[in-house]
Amino acid sequence: MPDATEMSGDWSPEQIEVARKVHGHSFDKAACRRADRPFPVVIFAPGGGQKALSYTTLLEDLASHGFVVAAIDPPYNAQGVRCSDGTVLRRLPPDKRGWEVPATRDDMPRIYEQMVIHWSRDMSFVLNRLIELNRNDARFARRLDVAHVGAIGHSRGGQAAGKVRLLDARFIAGINLDGNIRGRGFPPDQEGGGGQQPFLWIEKQLPWPKKDLEGLTLQQFEDMWANGDRLMETIPSDSVRVQIARPEIDHLDFGDTAVLNAALDEKSLRGKERTLITTREAVLIFFNRHLTANSHYDLERLKADFPEVKIVRFPRAKIQ
Repeated sequence: MPDATEMSGDWSPEQIEVARKVHGHSFDKAACRRADRPFPVVIFAPGGGQKALSYTTLLEDLASHGFVVAAIDPPYNAQGVRCSDGTVLRRLPPDKRGWEVPATRDDMPRIYEQMVIHWSRDMSFVLNRLIELNRNDARFARRLDVAHVGAIGHSRGGQAAGKVRLLDARFIAGINLDGNIRGRGFPPDQEGGGGQQPFLWIEKQLPWPKKDLEGLTLQQFEDMWANGDRLMETIPSDSVRVQIARPEIDHLDFGDTAVLNAALDEKSLRGKERTLITTREAVLIFFNRHLTANSHYDLERLKADFPEVKIVRFPRAKIQ
């Protein structure tokens, strides 16, 4: 893993040692294969504090099925990001990046949504650059299908992947991996709507509280949870909420970081690998359906192999 040393402090020495032993299936500066038609494009954003390379399992799998994946490392987000000129950018706290410091409990969601919009615009910027490469770059010219572009991300990056659909119509599908703010998969538009393009929200199933939480009543929790479904209902196209009810599932299980823990016992490791496999399958099915126009791909097939998965389709009123 490139930049493993730069991640020291964020990763333990044991995690770095494990990461150095991992051998992926990607090659630096590989040629882009010639094909009868260009490849659909996916733009990926990591979670807060995470590197794009921490999601290699998912991104390599998409590439192996004929998608060109452009993975973003937002500046000052991860512990260490090495730029093409060798410069290493370290993580900075939000206030050092120019973000407002929250003064009350209600300030943080508002500021967080501003960060999500900022990352969404990064995705649009990257798409603009890919369109330029598709025009005249020796490696990529006429190999990118920039009419079929999807967005995907984890946590804050997943929120950005949902939001960019509202800001940039060129993104025709979006996927959020376990990103949740105020019970929603992404910040809505000014009218409270969720946009037009298909959206897939994959998340871990939260334990349902049996009593009021700190600063939040049980009724407020239930209302917040329902926000996600209410927003999904406003999307007129094929949208799905997938919940994975695996015991001990964790927020970081949707990337590689979780399995780089040398202290994991065999049972825990297999559980985390299963979440990655489930996520990989769901992502591939959804993008095949909406970026390659192969309508026979259906997320319902997940249930046969992964009974811990719950699938809810939207808008539910249209289900016969």
